[in-house]
Amino acid sequence: MMIDIHCHILPGLDDGSSSLKQSLEMAKQAIGDGIRVVAATPHTVSSAYSNPIGEIRRQVAILRETLEDMNIPLEICPGSEVRLCSRMAERILKGEITTLNDTGRYILMEFPDHGFPDDYEEEIFHLTLRGIFPVIAHPERNFIFQEQKELVHKLVNAGCLMQLTAMSITGDMGEDAANFSYYLLEHRLAHVIATDAHSDKHRKPILSKAVEIAGFVMQDRQAAQDLVTLNPQAILSGCPVKRLEPGKPKKSGFIHRW
Repeated sequence: MMIDIHCHILPGLDDGSSSLKQSLEMAKQAIGDGIRVVAATPHTVSSAYSNPIGEIRRQVAILRETLEDMNIPLEICPGSEVRLCSRMAERILKGEITTLNDTGRYILMEFPDHGFPDDYEEEIFHLTLRGIFPVIAHPERNFIFQEQKELVHKLVNAGCLMQLTAMSITGDMGEDAANFSYYLLEHRLAHVIATDAHSDKHRKPILSKAVEIAGFVMQDRQAAQDLVTLNPQAILSGCPVKRLEPGKPKKSGFIHRW
């Protein structure tokens, strides 16, 4: 049973699903791929979208009821993809920002692509001080992380988790994203693989192909499976995530072997 903690499946809230019909098609695709639990994570606290907790919960309830009526056995959990901003810990504690599955323990955090705010380390410190841990969304697609790999090491050491996009691993997000994905997998700096699905057409809720590739890259199929089973399950339960010791690959790099 695979779990997807990053999916824009709620209709009409952001640049993801545009209708309930499309959301149902995405749900069917997820089930067909072996996914049984999906965290609905619309963009929020961004320049384009601001989705309050109440609306997210309302849309999750509607989708759950519709899936049940149609006998589609997909569990939907609330969440959001939150753009890094000021006063994050305070806003979470006040109920202004949704954590993954409403546990108050993990937040799916998106970093800006060009230029991090000066106080980003302080924001993360205040979050972890309160027992709230950022799950950094798609770092492999972020130009700054690609150019400054040491920042990922630094954030992981500070308590953050890294979520890779399945389509980055399969090469569908470009060569740079693929190469950096392999680097993070080899160095045990990836903790979750998620779909970041936006539709049933171009960015689909599919994990299985990426997991197969990740198993080859990591030279450990079980460790790759954990990235879509045990680790996301722990996140949605608000429990500690099993972390592999970051470091250098045991053997020659995947890119060189490829």
